[in-house]
Amino acid sequence: MIIKKEIKISLCLSVFPDKKSTAECFESLLNQTLDEIEIICMPDNNCDEDVLEIIDYYKTQSNIPISVMKQEFNYNQVNGEYIFLCNSKDWLSMVALDYIYNIAKENNSDIVLSSVNIYDEKLKSIYELDYGLSNDFMNSNSLSHKLFSNELFSMVKYPYNLYKTSFLEKIDADLNLNEYDIGFFFFKTVFNTSKISFSMEPILNIRKKESDLYYFMANDFNRNLNKEYVSFDVDSFFKSMENIKSFFREKGIYDLYKYDLTNYFMNIYRNICTFNMENEEVFYKKLHETILNYYKTNHTDYLLNLTSPNMEFYRILLKSKSKFEVDALYKINDLKLENEKLSREVNKLTKLLKEEKNLKNKEIKQNKKIRHKLDEVLNSNSWKLMNGFRMIGLYKSVALVIFILLLIISIMIILIIKY
Repeated sequence: MIIKKEIKISLCLSVFPDKKSTAECFESLLNQTLDEIEIICMPDNNCDEDVLEIIDYYKTQSNIPISVMKQEFNYNQVNGEYIFLCNSKDWLSMVALDYIYNIAKENNSDIVLSSVNIYDEKLKSIYELDYGLSNDFMNSNSLSHKLFSNELFSMVKYPYNLYKTSFLEKIDADLNLNEYDIGFFFFKTVFNTSKISFSMEPILNIRKKESDLYYFMANDFNRNLNKEYVSFDVDSFFKSMENIKSFFREKGIYDLYKYDLTNYFMNIYRNICTFNMENEEVFYKKLHETILNYYKTNHTDYLLNLTSPNMEFYRILLKSKSKFEVDALYKINDLKLENEKLSREVNKLTKLLKEEKNLKNKEIKQNKKIRHKLDEVLNSNSWKLMNGFRMIGLYKSVALVIFILLLIISIMIILIIKY
């Protein structure tokens, strides 16, 4: 029997009702080059018997310990030195856990942030997720939020990382995560330690789902999603946003990160407002209430800190009385921007036409000066004197000059001889 201290990584696997992807995920986990692992399955409430049967099947086919945690997450059931969070919709590369464990041990990391690939099921292609991070961030073994706050706020906040078990226990991190908890979990972990490393090589393949709210809650807005959702848990969403704000206040660092936080919240609100939801007016009502509260208590902070797109959204929300009005005001603003763009184009073309006209006028004036000089030459005595020569041509003119010279010389010789 494998004892507790021999387990290097406990894979905490969130299991969802997708039989095919769950089987593929298990295959990738059981074929890891790192042997000292265990798998702790945390089934979604919607999982059916078929998915649970897959778990039972792999229990009998593997020497790796596989258990199921059906209730609230309990650290007493975790035997690994580290915990890796993953999702049954996705799969790991064969050397993933070996690679990320070595990074953690070499740097004594509390967290190792993972690079990931995105698998587009529609296109059947894989591409690496571009986090847009600086080289200093990716090469650092001590990602303190004091040094890298911009990156930590702007980066995609997937929870699929390696965490030291004792660290998660110490901060009392709840691993029963749903899509609304992702942001809060990220901030609670990375802002509680500076012992953070980054894995340069992608180790996880995430399936791209066109209708997955997960992406937006993870701050990943760079997707062409259809944004069609049957339901949206408004209360859970705003509770998560409030939890993030409370965390920063309790840590005493809210004022330090006021700029980042206000824009983080407004980015989330602004992007979710683009969804087509059945309960969009319920969401709008709660959002409008939240924004009015900000206006009463934090208006100056918003004026001083919001970026231009977020400030525009903030002002539209204050003016509007419904989701319909928000959309209408945005369209009006878009038309204004388009009008400004067209005005700039018209001004640019007008300027070019004016410059071209000035150039033509300049050329005309120059031509007039040349014509005037030409007239002066044509009317000069020297030009008139030489006119006869020009009429008979150059060669004939030269011959005539030679003839005249010879004639003069002949006359002079005759005169000399005679006298």
